[in-house]
Amino acid sequence: MKAVFTLLFFLGAASVSAAAAAGSLLLEPSLGYRSETVQLTDLGQIETKLKTSSPIYGLKFGYRSPIGVDVNLAYDYSNGKMEISGDQEKSKFTHQTASAQLGINALGLMKIYLGYAFMNELKLEETLSRTGFKLSGPAYLVGLQFKIFQYMNLGFQYNLNQFNQITGPAYANGDDTEKYFTKIDSQDYSINLSIDL
Repeated sequence: MKAVFTLLFFLGAASVSAAAAAGSLLLEPSLGYRSETVQLTDLGQIETKLKTSSPIYGLKFGYRSPIGVDVNLAYDYSNGKMEISGDQEKSKFTHQTASAQLGINALGLMKIYLGYAFMNELKLEETLSRTGFKLSGPAYLVGLQFKIFQYMNLGFQYNLNQFNQITGPAYANGDDTEKYFTKIDSQDYSINLSIDL
């Protein structure tokens, strides 16, 4: 999977280099809504499910070549309260992601893109019944974007989170998730409106 993303980014970078003189820079703030689930299966095969829906704020900066290839750096941030299975109270959380993305435009009306999140952190605060913790690790993402007005876009994105580190008071034996969990399933979907500046 990483080899595919590496190849795509290499091809995108080659396109940018070949047509650098005639391309354009992009700055794209966005506002949207994200639905996210995390399922933790511990060493005793006990499952804990985390679930939330919350606003998401984003910003992309990048380059578009004359042939319609985009190379972007993107940052997303969301916060709110997350439901934890078995708990009556919700935990406050923050989730932030920084990624590199490669997109291909079709006539300037639609764009499909792939990305790799090199920074991906989900932090849950302590509640009365549970200690807080932070999950981190890379993520793979795919998105689809449509131009609905001259400077406004409607986008959809799917993230497959690969959390492999955990820190917190209850996880003192190292930050490798394999020491505490046999499986972590995490994914999120988002919809957003963005503006081309």
